Amino acid sequence: VLNFLPPTVSGSLYVDDLHISCSGSDMRIIERQLQLAVNKILDWCDQNGHTLSPSKSCCIHFCRKRSPYCL
Repeated sequence: VLNFLPPTVSGSLYVDDLHISCSGSDMRIIERQLQLAVNKILDWCDQNGHTLSPSKSCCIHFCRKRSPYCL
């Protein structure tokens, strides 16, 4: 599944846990890249008989700025 991620998105897989991340200075581009990655992961899951659990999935935004970015 990690081979299907866009080149700007990194990821790691441990047993049945998947982590993806992207960094940059333009939050719109980061959001777009991560959404593309999630779409590719969902396609991979559909093709390989796997499902994701929305209740076990989350998005966390780490930033050095003090003002929060509204997701």
